[in-house]
Amino acid sequence: MKKIYLLLFIFVFQLSYSQDVLIENQADLDGLTPPTTITGNLSIISDGSNDIFDLTNLGSLTTITGTLIIQNNLILSTLDELSSLTTISGGTITIQNNANLYSFCGLSSVTPAPTAETISGNSYNPTYADIIDAGGTLCKAPDVIYNDPANDRFNTQVEID
Repeated sequence: MKKIYLLLFIFVFQLSYSQDVLIENQADLDGLTPPTTITGNLSIISDGSNDIFDLTNLGSLTTITGTLIIQNNLILSTLDELSSLTTISGGTITIQNNANLYSFCGLSSVTPAPTAETISGNSYNPTYADIIDAGGTLCKAPDVIYNDPANDRFNTQVEID
């Protein structure tokens, strides 16, 4: 019977963090035991290595009792891996200065709406109302369609950009 309680304790402990979690680079994120709950704040703020691109290890996260901050991650492009997240009870979301972030759809299940939101400096900056749009069309940047028959060939990366 003691073994069952010990295993249960270990299982629960691995799925929940009872403190603020700061992720500064991809190695921090990859080394994290995938949580379902963070009792505190979740901050994903680059340490300058600018290598955070994959939030898969947060795919089972359902609850943050504090705030969510995602800041200064230059190559992060999507928050789709956060699609299990339903509660941010700290009430604030800050998503700033993520130059290539174009999809916020992973946050579309978070209710109720945050009491404060700061979404700026990203490649796309929707409002929270856009993020939870039922059709799911406003939570990400519209597709870019290249249409220039006179110049339908690219010679350099600069032309593509």
